[in-house]
Amino acid sequence: MEEKQLVLRQTKRMIFMELFSLAAFIMPYVTTLYGGKKGIYVLLLGLALLFFFGVYFFLVSNLFPEGYDVWLKENRDVFFGKVVGAVYGVRFLLRGIFAAEYFAALAKKYLLPKGSSFLILLCLFGVILFANYGGWVKRAKTLEFLYWWMVFPFLLVLFLGIGQISWDKVVPQGDFSFLSGLGGGWELFCMFLPCEFLLLSLPHTKGKGRARGLFGVFFLIAVFMCGIYLITMGTLGENLTLMTLWPGFQSLSFIPLPGGFLQRFELFLLLFWMLGMFALMGAYSFYGAKMFSVMVPKWKEFKIEILFLLLVLLLASNGSKLQDSYEVYIMYMKYVDVILAIILPLIVYTRKRKKEGQRE
Repeated sequence: MEEKQLVLRQTKRMIFMELFSLAAFIMPYVTTLYGGKKGIYVLLLGLALLFFFGVYFFLVSNLFPEGYDVWLKENRDVFFGKVVGAVYGVRFLLRGIFAAEYFAALAKKYLLPKGSSFLILLCLFGVILFANYGGWVKRAKTLEFLYWWMVFPFLLVLFLGIGQISWDKVVPQGDFSFLSGLGGGWELFCMFLPCEFLLLSLPHTKGKGRARGLFGVFFLIAVFMCGIYLITMGTLGENLTLMTLWPGFQSLSFIPLPGGFLQRFELFLLLFWMLGMFALMGAYSFYGAKMFSVMVPKWKEFKIEILFLLLVLLLASNGSKLQDSYEVYIMYMKYVDVILAIILPLIVYTRKRKKEGQRE
């Protein structure tokens, strides 16, 4: 188990990068879709769900000190472990496919307009495999190194973007439908669902102050998300925000860099923001391989991860429109995946208690 020991700082930075990237790009679209000029209320509901279920996953992770994935592998109910491992593996695979589609679409739109989605993802997955090859520690050290390369440019965005906000565009106007807002908050929480990775990473994290540290991560994400919302709505307005699935990036084109030495400032920032997408895709493959290995314990996890990414590569390069993929993906997330994410840990813990009771 020594090679799996993480320090709290590494775990905090991993979960921040995994949570922030995709959610930050899509969040203004979701909040505006459900709340219009009152989208800030949708954002606050989504963040409330993040805090609530973040605490839930934190508490459940403490019930598996040996490791959530380790218990599934080593418990005597082999069939139960294999079924649960398969469900998790398929869930992470489906979410990884959409994340890969999103990454490829964004890269083709702004960086490589003549590029192939297949080749873009092939290069990305090669780097992911290199980072994940060393297991927990190497992956954590890689993301720890990349953390400030993603966070510092975003702090620069907040600093420069605050002066570009038209405040009349962000002031809530009119009545707010709580039920509609709650639906938007639930959809936004689907983007925050990587918080369930706490189940897998926290049992391998040593050190005290984990609750306080994770609260700090969620609080930082909340501050950053509010900043993105204000800049996006305050520069694009309601109509332009709904035109793409990445309004959080689109708004960057309105932020000038002092001195004008970099004409396409938003492309410079996009390169660093994509580090978060790299972290998210790496998490789906890393944790997906761990869960699929519960089904085939004799296979090495790295071999499973290669097959996982090859399958994602083939399915994410199908040429479908991103908007169509999102509509299918979000329906699955809202009515299937989030429900599974919440109830599966309770089912697993109930089975664990039963097995422990039988041994006594």
